[in-house]
Amino acid sequence: PLMVANLLSYVISKRYQPAPVYHALLQQDGVRLPTPTTQSPKAVRTARHVMTSDMSFVGPEISVADAWEWALEHEAPAYLVGTRDHLVGTVTRRQLEEWRKTDIANEKLAGVIDDRFVHAHSDHPIDVVLDRLTESDGVLPIVSRTEIHRIEGVVTPDTILPGARRRPPRRTSEIEA
Repeated sequence: PLMVANLLSYVISKRYQPAPVYHALLQQDGVRLPTPTTQSPKAVRTARHVMTSDMSFVGPEISVADAWEWALEHEAPAYLVGTRDHLVGTVTRRQLEEWRKTDIANEKLAGVIDDRFVHAHSDHPIDVVLDRLTESDGVLPIVSRTEIHRIEGVVTPDTILPGARRRPPRRTSEIEA
């Protein structure tokens, strides 16, 4: 009877709560532990190897119009909003361009951006980093596991392939010559 009760309790708990209780409690407190899907035993290169700590931030208190002016001086597909200790979110150049033409152009940037952003952690393997980089419009924040809004670095296409510069495609006449 004890084995049957144990087996039934195991099956029921897996059905209704697949995550272990202590993992669920840690997630509730904002601590994200590595999962088997984000950890690869063969992974040699991680986000830590390709990230840079050289980042610039857009202040969350400035208006959308001012952020657009700032973006004109800093060519990038996306920007980090906040500070190193408190990342509010990310905003793309395309979003800023669209928003500056609307009623929200004079609103604070922190009030219009989505605070849920694609991110990775420094111990994520490179394949996870590449997948998330494609979802992030070219700037992937690498954040702390214990505090999701504390940024440790950033991954961009240039940090992964530092020697590769984007060149315009060659015309066929140049290739034949």
